[in-house]
Amino acid sequence: MPSTPHEAELDNRPSQQYAPRPAPGFAAPQFAAPFHPGHSHHFSNNTAPWLYPPYTMAPPDGLYTGRDYHPSLFSEQNAVHGVYQGHFSSAHASASMNGRSHTPRSPARSSAKAQSEHDGEPVVVPQQNGVSSAAVDPKIDNTPFELAGYLSSQFGNPEFADFVLQIHSDGAKLLSMPVHGILVARSQAIASAIRSATPMSRSKDSRTLVDIFASNKLLTIEALNEAMKILYGAPLLSPQAFLYGMRPYHPDGEQAPSFVEARRRMAQVLSYAATGEELQLHSMAARGVEIAKALLRWDTFDQPLCLALESGVPASGTTDSYKTTLLYDVVNFLAYNFPVDFALFTIAPELAQMPRMPNIIESRHPSHNPRLSKIRFGDVPPEDELKPSHMTRILSSVLLSLPLTVLEYILNHPALANRLGWGAVVQVMQATIEERENRRTKALKQQNKPTQDGALPQPLLENLYWEERVEPSSEHTSGYKLSERRIASHV
Repeated sequence: MPSTPHEAELDNRPSQQYAPRPAPGFAAPQFAAPFHPGHSHHFSNNTAPWLYPPYTMAPPDGLYTGRDYHPSLFSEQNAVHGVYQGHFSSAHASASMNGRSHTPRSPARSSAKAQSEHDGEPVVVPQQNGVSSAAVDPKIDNTPFELAGYLSSQFGNPEFADFVLQIHSDGAKLLSMPVHGILVARSQAIASAIRSATPMSRSKDSRTLVDIFASNKLLTIEALNEAMKILYGAPLLSPQAFLYGMRPYHPDGEQAPSFVEARRRMAQVLSYAATGEELQLHSMAARGVEIAKALLRWDTFDQPLCLALESGVPASGTTDSYKTTLLYDVVNFLAYNFPVDFALFTIAPELAQMPRMPNIIESRHPSHNPRLSKIRFGDVPPEDELKPSHMTRILSSVLLSLPLTVLEYILNHPALANRLGWGAVVQVMQATIEERENRRTKALKQQNKPTQDGALPQPLLENLYWEERVEPSSEHTSGYKLSERRIASHV
């Protein structure tokens, strides 16, 4: 009579010669996984994903005849010879490995103890043949960080590099460095250049020379180096680190101590985003846009605005370019931060990077100012009128330079109405369009006067023949819309 159920099972089995069972997690050479040429789920295909480590399951039935091995309950034709891909819950897992989780006499005591001590999921103590195994030292584990550190250390190392990458922009060589093709090919632009590169080298070096000619003038040596580091496993630029130490915006504008530093950082991050776009590193471009949005203030917002409108207004529904995202970020910044006491500065110049009209050469005004004769002793001229704030000047220049579609989007933005009220918004509309039309009319009268290079730029010349108006509209909450029409004198 067997004393335990396990002994009863052993007595019913035929006498066999037992072989020592291999250690868990490893398989003897005769139990190696079969080789299936061309099968997508086996390691014969070098592109198959390695989802599971090899040799982790028990050997098939009949190959091992140890005492603690139980044949499969399924028939031979229905047996599943593969790694179980289900989810194992630690709450229902047995604590034993090739042994017993507890003695038959006290099954509830250990479970109750584990439950009472931790008041939650029972603690599973791994055991091997009835003996608790020692904890694995995490320090000797081969973590992904070790691989990432090794790859980052190969940045600029020519020892195992198989290519020499050169990036040119605007006729200048911005970058020339040895690279490892398997890493830098993460960039689709570099991968395409590698495929089209000729194996013949132009130097004694046996490595293939890869040239990339970029047309983006925003590319800089610093941004390209950052892109290469990202390809070698370095993290993206941190917004917190980039914004650290930034002084807040000061109303003095150009004379403020923070003005130059703020614009320098914005130029750097725009170059960062442009480099990511050029090399098709979308995460880098997106991070650059994210940091640029955090840098938006009254002394920097015109920089991303001019960049976004450099090639004209993006087509409706276009969202694949980082410039479109920049444009929406700037528009929202203006709508949510528009000064409530704004009055258009009518003599503000247009943005130098984004002019709307050709330069107008006007006759010199008389030096005598009639307003000075009306000033009495003790009178102080209005400070806001004589010297507007930096915020008023830059915002006026932007409103007088924007394409009409973008101007319409800003002035009919719901957030702007919440700040000013629709009545004040309509006043800004009318004052802005009136001044824009005054400048267009003056420029149209002088269209025959050539510029210094002898010709007017075509986009500026085209703007002369579009008349802008403020019209009533039932489709807009403000009750008005901005419209334009081509004048009849231009065909």
